[in-house]
Amino acid sequence: MRPWQAILLLIILIFFAISSGWKVLYVLTYVLLILFVLSWLWARYSLRKLVFRRAATSGRVQVGEICRQHGRAQTRDVARAQYLSAAGTFPARSRDCDQRRSLRTLS
Repeated sequence: MRPWQAILLLIILIFFAISSGWKVLYVLTYVLLILFVLSWLWARYSLRKLVFRRAATSGRVQVGEICRQHGRAQTRDVARAQYLSAAGTFPARSRDCDQRRSLRTLS
């Protein structure tokens, strides 16, 4: 679900809760609002020590030339280092590039 869809769902739920006066809709609204706030805080907390760097080893690349890119994800938190994984690829516009993944935990 995209963020705008979640906010729209919350607004619609608030509207129906106020217009109907049904206690169940109020409880659902509060639960959904608390869930959104807690998930936002959790995402900010878990990414606060994560650093991702992506760099091209060559300068400017023209059409038809081979390019190399290096990506590095680092975390300074040893407790969360086990959840760090390299999944996915670079964007489609650079799919022909040589891709290397380097993961390192700093203690």
